[in-house]
Amino acid sequence: MTRVLSLIVLSVFFVLNSYAQKAEAIKIKDETYYGVRSIPGYTVTGTYKYEGKGEPIIQLNPDGTGLFQRHGVPADKIKWWIMAESNGTVKTNKGEYGQQHTLITELQEDIYQTVSGGRQVKAWSAGDFDMHMVTIKYDENKIYILGERVKDAK
Repeated sequence: MTRVLSLIVLSVFFVLNSYAQKAEAIKIKDETYYGVRSIPGYTVTGTYKYEGKGEPIIQLNPDGTGLFQRHGVPADKIKWWIMAESNGTVKTNKGEYGQQHTLITELQEDIYQTVSGGRQVKAWSAGDFDMHMVTIKYDENKIYILGERVKDAK
């Protein structure tokens, strides 16, 4: 009986640890967040297309780099993470039809915009962070970012 109990405890330990990843600390202003590069059971990396058709896109590469394109402008270089606990467990809000996560992005280059008179002004700076909603819809087997950029979940 003791041997069976030991095997059960050991199995539970391995299953729970298989869902945890090494988390990276991310300092945003005075807060520390943690991020990982995947969501267990889903392929989060890849290209997310606007309404599944094309631009603007979000590209998440396995190495944590990527592109984030706003409407009507070229894509910006980013680093990205999925918000997690400090132990690497992905933060998840589950519902009947899907689950939600938070995508953290960090700009890698300054972004300039043209204002009246054709003058260029810095709109965002390299190192600026943002957070975006990621939704996995079970019935569609799709992952959405911002509710409009979509790709297959597997």
